[in-house]
Amino acid sequence: MIYHGLIDKKHWGDGPWMDEPDFGIWEPPTPHTICILSRRDMGHLCGYAGIRLPTDDQGLVRNLVKNNLLIKEVSRNNHKVHGGVTFTGEGSKIQLPEEVDEDWVKSYFFLGFDCAHHGDLCFLFSKYTRPESASLKRTWPVYRDWDYCKSQCESLAEQMYYSCQGVYLG
Repeated sequence: MIYHGLIDKKHWGDGPWMDEPDFGIWEPPTPHTICILSRRDMGHLCGYAGIRLPTDDQGLVRNLVKNNLLIKEVSRNNHKVHGGVTFTGEGSKIQLPEEVDEDWVKSYFFLGFDCAHHGDLCFLFSKYTRPESASLKRTWPVYRDWDYCKSQCESLAEQMYYSCQGVYLG
């Protein structure tokens, strides 16, 4: 599911962000995982990779022993993602658009990242412009676009899966 028009971008000026979605949920190639990208009011994107929590044989009640083991395994690994992991927890803590049913996120454990670090382009309260007289030697913030964040999210999902593969296979 992809959503456009959730954020007012008119004061940000022209750029790739104007045509990009503001929110998306998809299943990446890695089994038992889900990915979410969400744009914030400051213009940057946040990515979340979730791994499905194991259930009992009937699929009705979560197996708490396996869930605790999975969360421990996923959380203790040093996952490589843009800016490092800045979110760990239940999906119910992720801001979802009103149109998205929140019940499904309860069956996933998430790690997340954001693109609002030093060197990342964010639109605080005014339009971002590079002064014409700016020195070319100065480093300007970089906009981390949808495709970049999508690849980071899918990479994080894959890392999560392989860090706890024993929980699913053992």
